[in-house]
Amino acid sequence: MNTRRIQIAATVLVAACSLSVLRAAEELRTIDGRSLEGTLTSVAADAVVFRTADAHQTFAPADVELLRFADAANPMQAKGTAVLVSAAGDVLPVRDVATEGSVLRLKTGIGDLKAELGAVRAVYFPGAGDTPASVAADLAKFPAPDAAKDTLVIHRPDKPLLLAEGVLVSIAPGKITFRLRDEDRTIDRASVRAILFAQLPAAATPPAGAITLRNGTRLAVRSLTADAKQFHADTFLLGPYTVQRKDAASVVFHSDRVVRLADLKPSAVREVPLFDTRFPYRTNRSVGGGPLRLGEKEYEEGLGLHSLCELTYDLGGAYRAFTATVGIDDAVRPRGDATLTILADGMPLGEPIRLTGATEPVSVRLPVEGVKQLTIRVDYGEDKLDVADHVDLVNARLIK
Repeated sequence: MNTRRIQIAATVLVAACSLSVLRAAEELRTIDGRSLEGTLTSVAADAVVFRTADAHQTFAPADVELLRFADAANPMQAKGTAVLVSAAGDVLPVRDVATEGSVLRLKTGIGDLKAELGAVRAVYFPGAGDTPASVAADLAKFPAPDAAKDTLVIHRPDKPLLLAEGVLVSIAPGKITFRLRDEDRTIDRASVRAILFAQLPAAATPPAGAITLRNGTRLAVRSLTADAKQFHADTFLLGPYTVQRKDAASVVFHSDRVVRLADLKPSAVREVPLFDTRFPYRTNRSVGGGPLRLGEKEYEEGLGLHSLCELTYDLGGAYRAFTATVGIDDAVRPRGDATLTILADGMPLGEPIRLTGATEPVSVRLPVEGVKQLTIRVDYGEDKLDVADHVDLVNARLIK
């Protein structure tokens, strides 16, 4: 083979390897926990077509949980970055915010946009050393504000945040005007850490899903279609919106066949600390109060539990499968030694799972067809202690 042929062959090989890497980076995950690698071909109202190494496979959108193409930035964890969160679940990092009547004018990483005030849940303005997530965590320590009023969250040096309830009048460069007890007051924007907006009744049509861009922008959608180059979304916040495939990080589908365990209230709770310190279970947080983190990945949804804890849920025989990812939260690793047991009507489903700070997270998929009560039990591990037994149960789903 001459030199030119060698170069051509090498170029083809590199291209093929590059294509293989690209395809391997795209993932389709079904609602029952299966994961496929390949390339998304198309999305329509009634079908998601995904090409694997073997064949094209077609899925009903209600059977798909996630399409993942690339990693995305997390604006809620970006220091000093202002973030808008909508009632539908949109998340937009913003460079500037101003009011214009009943509209917010936004300068964002995807352009200059407008959003109706009634659609916005909160805007976070963290300080240079803070993140929107840390501001939200501080707010979680306060009683829930009056949902019928706007709430201004004010930073005071060396003092707790101050929450003032009233009516937002305007946001302008360098200042915010807020009506408090029938008097308009102007406040330096640098001292405001968040605005929580009065919550209107939920939209009649819940989101069908959400598309997340590589820059961390997340847009809730009523509907979504895709071809080889673009996603075409009908968004709650921005109306019709087109996203280039190269800019997309992931798509999440909301299926009416899926119920998140974090959205259900247990019918019975049993928590027995080994010593005097009690760690009550938490929803969408670790028992230590931080974000749910497993394997250096942060999860928005799940449960934080501590040994010994039992949570029982009434299922009424309505589901056919239970799926979750479980492990010791990254915040306490490599410590932690606990045992997880899933029980159906009082009988163990499979073998108990030992979780330690030295082991990787474990995927769980169990049949629960006909089960009336499901119990999640976190017990002491082989060390018989509860030290650092911060167990995360993330993406815990019941499948109809």
